[in-house]
Amino acid sequence: MDQNKQIIVLGSGKNQSKHMNLLKKNGFQIIVIDKFKKKNKQIHQYIRHSLYQKNLKNIKRKLVKLKINNIIYRSSGPTILIAYSLENFFKIKRIDKYLAKSIYSKKYFGNFLEKNNFPHMKQKTVKKFQKINLQNIKVLKPDSPILGKKDIFIKKSFNLKNYLKCKNNSHNKKVILCEYIKGRDINSFFIVNKRKKIFVKANFEELNFISKNTIKKSKILMPIRNLDLKTLDKVNKISLKIIKKFKEYYGAISITSRLDINDN
Repeated sequence: MDQNKQIIVLGSGKNQSKHMNLLKKNGFQIIVIDKFKKKNKQIHQYIRHSLYQKNLKNIKRKLVKLKINNIIYRSSGPTILIAYSLENFFKIKRIDKYLAKSIYSKKYFGNFLEKNNFPHMKQKTVKKFQKINLQNIKVLKPDSPILGKKDIFIKKSFNLKNYLKCKNNSHNKKVILCEYIKGRDINSFFIVNKRKKIFVKANFEELNFISKNTIKKSKILMPIRNLDLKTLDKVNKISLKIIKKFKEYYGAISITSRLDINDN
């Protein structure tokens, strides 16, 4: 096996198949880590392990003799913790602890934005169910969702049953309360190369709605309609400043901004 062409892929679902096809064509030996083993001729080695389990001793024991070139994953959830830990193990400088924790926890990311003087939504962690009477606090949701955009409740549906749904869908078992800001969701998608040069690849608007306590996407608008170019430029500049805080990162990264009705 080519020692310089070994690569770890976290997860073997359909979203990873295109990545694995491309890697195989370019001569990489693919090591997949996933809870569910699937038959796939592209895969050289399969390690059965939950992507949500923190204990990695079993994985590291099987990988210790390998020279891993990089780690590929498609996730904005708890999988980031395994990616961060494995990159440290193989001395790959890419994900720092601030980026890993920001992706993992909504509350941590909110605190990170506040600490660095970026715009952010007001939110607080709720450790146990209680009656809530806070002005502008209108949304209850998981802090670290296992299933993204699910189990999100508005103020009139705050109750113990729904609180427990949020908690059970949160990997760290934390639930957060946050303000609701009516407006538009504008996505900035970037590529950061190994020399840390950042390119804006795309801007688009997500049209979202809530159905059965789940955020669903009705469509994506690209180009974005009826948005002043100065406002879009401001969104991208703030997003770039946030990304630059994660000094080692390279690869694809996106940030979604909520614009209020006044385009702030």
